[in-house]
Amino acid sequence: GQDWTLAAGWNSIQEQERQFQQRVRRCAVVPVIDLAIDDGIHIGETEQHRLGRRFAQAMQALTGAPDAGPLPITYVGCRLRRWRDKAVLEVRFNNVAGALRAAGRPAGFTVSMLGLNSNLVFDTRLHGDRVELRLTQSVTLCTGASVQYGQGTDPYCNITDELDRSLPVFGPVAVGKPRAISRPLTQWRVSPLLPSAGKLEGLACPGAAVAAEARSFPNEYCSRHEEL
Repeated sequence: GQDWTLAAGWNSIQEQERQFQQRVRRCAVVPVIDLAIDDGIHIGETEQHRLGRRFAQAMQALTGAPDAGPLPITYVGCRLRRWRDKAVLEVRFNNVAGALRAAGRPAGFTVSMLGLNSNLVFDTRLHGDRVELRLTQSVTLCTGASVQYGQGTDPYCNITDELDRSLPVFGPVAVGKPRAISRPLTQWRVSPLLPSAGKLEGLACPGAAVAAEARSFPNEYCSRHEEL
């Protein structure tokens, strides 16, 4: 698995690099996260021609050359909305040439939430200059989560525009208005499993006589299915 402490620092540097063109005059940042690498960090030999074309096109756009096309793609923002009983995160970009596309299933986005180790994205759809991320949780639960493109030190990202230019690595960016959310409880005091005694509405409260012991559970579900 990845060293997520290292990955957080790596992504922090990428996020600072992304913001150069917002803070430095006549500067363009060329994303390359989709290109294959030959080792841990260096762009592969077979991909250098794609990298060269992207640099040349960005320089032409900076200098205002005729028919140069737009500057490199930039992240604009995101909006959370409801889809059935789940949430959809719409991520918007500027400077997209034509429409966004991917070879096969679009990949590279993660939406994460404190206390959950899994990616909330189960489907990624491309619509012009927008990406629609369908999430496994409701809008209420996803508010306060964070979105990233290119999370980690070795992500698989394959979304480009019609000039073969990649989306930029960005994030983590907060989704919606941040909320204070505590981590799920995994330490409990639990009673022994009680025998079945008919319908629930007929049961009396067991009272304080039931002994409880301290238990630790591996995740937020606190499941006792194996004991049952």
